[in-house]
Amino acid sequence: MNARSPLPFSEALSNIAGLTRRSKEALFGVITFAVSLDPTLIRLPPESTQRLRQEIALRLSNRLRSSDILYSISTWEWLAVLPEMRSTAVLTLAMLGLRRPFAEQALIVDGIEISLRTACGAAVHPDDGNDALHLIQSARIACLLANQLDQGCLAY
Repeated sequence: MNARSPLPFSEALSNIAGLTRRSKEALFGVITFAVSLDPTLIRLPPESTQRLRQEIALRLSNRLRSSDILYSISTWEWLAVLPEMRSTAVLTLAMLGLRRPFAEQALIVDGIEISLRTACGAAVHPDDGNDALHLIQSARIACLLANQLDQGCLAY
């Protein structure tokens, strides 16, 4: 289990670039995870919003391997970098695993049960590219499409 706080997104590009420089053939993946809130929850007080973000990040980090790294992209979007994958199946299983805790147990913040819609998108190096920004954007596009198609998870 990896219960660390997410790192700032600014560190993700250099980390992924370092992974691509070490080996042009190394298999690693990036996953974006996004949540959509019920529109009535958009008006949560800032303190409640922060507690909700912390709970989401905790659930995500608890589903990652110790070698994986979680980054915060924006208020409701995270990026996981999965180095040292033996196959792309690791990426698919990780996406399913990241979504599972939100389906199994409701989030309750300040006595309010919060309903979330989650989506994941993934890209894999080197199949989907060798550039850090390209890999992240590919994963984000897959996540956006998964959300729009209501499919939950998609690989680029």
